[in-house]
Amino acid sequence: MKKIVNAGSAVVIGTDTFRALNNFIKKGNYTSFVILCDEHTVQHCLPVLVVHCEALRSAELIELESGEMQKNMETCVQVWSALQDMQVDKNTLIVNLGGGVITDLGGFVASVYKRGLDFVNIPTTLLAMVDASVGGKNGVDLNTIKNQIGTITLPKLVVVNPVFLQTLDERQIRNGMAEIVKVALIRDAVFFKKLSLFRSSRSFINEETIVRAVQLKQEVVKKDPYEQHLRKCLNFGHSIGHALESVCLEEGRDVLHGEAIVAGMVMETYVAFCMKRCSKVTLKAVEKMALKYYAGIPLPDSIITRMKTHIRHDKKNVNGTCWFAIAAAPGQFGMMAVNDLTLIDKAAAHYTQLYNLT
Repeated sequence: MKKIVNAGSAVVIGTDTFRALNNFIKKGNYTSFVILCDEHTVQHCLPVLVVHCEALRSAELIELESGEMQKNMETCVQVWSALQDMQVDKNTLIVNLGGGVITDLGGFVASVYKRGLDFVNIPTTLLAMVDASVGGKNGVDLNTIKNQIGTITLPKLVVVNPVFLQTLDERQIRNGMAEIVKVALIRDAVFFKKLSLFRSSRSFINEETIVRAVQLKQEVVKKDPYEQHLRKCLNFGHSIGHALESVCLEEGRDVLHGEAIVAGMVMETYVAFCMKRCSKVTLKAVEKMALKYYAGIPLPDSIITRMKTHIRHDKKNVNGTCWFAIAAAPGQFGMMAVNDLTLIDKAAAHYTQLYNLT
């Protein structure tokens, strides 16, 4: 088992992590437990959890409908009301068992209810294991704009157990791969080169790769927990990617977070290339990884126009100037001011041509 500690919040990774969870619960003196999950984790993951953690067999259960559409304030109110009906007190532990929606929303719900309840994240998807559950960012969407409301509150423990990855299909693995590739591109050139040599997406779900991805993110979070400077690097691909994801959410189009982020990394790197902030070699490296694993997402003019509207709401923007986090080269992070949003049109045209979507 690998243990990574940041500011008193530990991430444990491995097949024996339930032992760490049991030890944590024994020391916590909690009066009650509430498990937040969705219909998928109730079926596939909850039975595994309660077999290995006897204390949670009597936990109250709050089951949410799965999907990004549920990640909003209305769902939070429903959960808070359920907690109130259960008469939970300050010594209750919230256990978030699920993917990124569950850990994002569950962490936010716990961090503000009664001015803060302890919570544990048990991510069950690759995306949640390497990104969403780690680092203390919790929140929900507002009017389909991603993560506009939230807190930065670290979970007391994150339990990353590869047993849950056995239930994932190929598309969900690639959904999480996007965040592994992202953190490698901005923090570790050697790691990125290693990833580029993998022959299949299944190679990304080995424990060593997950550990390295989490280590890289935790190093950033430890240095800049409140995203004042360095932590902004973790937004590479997310200015355009989140905008694309939001527009697809509005239209009911089936696009996963990681798929949108990969498209965002390609387009943002192309903008960086146009602005002479990265080399053609870097651009080609990003494009090669994207083409190897991901299908292109059609970008008609109507979507591009709405994407630019969403980009103007990005949390990194300052005084009307859009700021992109970029990989200036593999392993090198930079911030780039983008005042000319016609570059988004050019990047979208380049992406469309790259995937032969015309």
